Amino acid sequence: MRQLSFLCTPPVLGGGLGTTVSMTVRQTPFYGARVFDNSDSVLVFYEGNPGTRSDDTWIPAQLRNVTNPSPCADGTPGYQLTVMPTWVGGTFNVAGAITNGSPLRGYHSITYQLYQASDGKWYLGQQDNSAGGSLQPLIGPVASNGLQFTYYDAAGAITAVPTQVASIGITLIGQTASPIRQANAAGVAYKTDTVTTRVAVRNNPRCGPCK
Repeated sequence: MRQLSFLCTPPVLGGGLGTTVSMTVRQTPFYGARVFDNSDSVLVFYEGNPGTRSDDTWIPAQLRNVTNPSPCADGTPGYQLTVMPTWVGGTFNVAGAITNGSPLRGYHSITYQLYQASDGKWYLGQQDNSAGGSLQPLIGPVASNGLQFTYYDAAGAITAVPTQVASIGITLIGQTASPIRQANAAGVAYKTDTVTTRVAVRNNPRCGPCK
């Protein structure tokens, strides 16, 4: 996440699908290294029915335009964002579904992948999809199978069902850049070392559906 801000002028909803909407966020408070630009994507908190928490979620949206400055409804400074929302399952483009004061998070879509570079070695690379960047080496050299993921459900069992993933095991296998002398054998060989960690999925519900 690159930015966190709060709506001071919520969008006017109720239009058709596939249409852009405009909303304004406050300049203060605002958290992040920089203001929004058109390469960002955002997540907007969706209140839906205020009488229940079961439909609360985040609406993903692509930024189409940023107007800076643009005043809030109360006259304080803000940034007006024009976005193309994606109405995910259980959300509806109806009036009042996104309320004043709702948090809005800005982010970039980043890809991490194992790839073989022109030198013949394998690396863990990073690519900023939002900004149109190219794949850049981040860690390496690594083994040809040097990046592995294992997906676990809330009970700690391995799962292949995306909606049941509660945590992810990450294994990175580093490899020497060239063969080295061996301690207990003749000749030289590549040596590897393994680092493993496990992370919980952000915003993953761990206590069942909210009531």
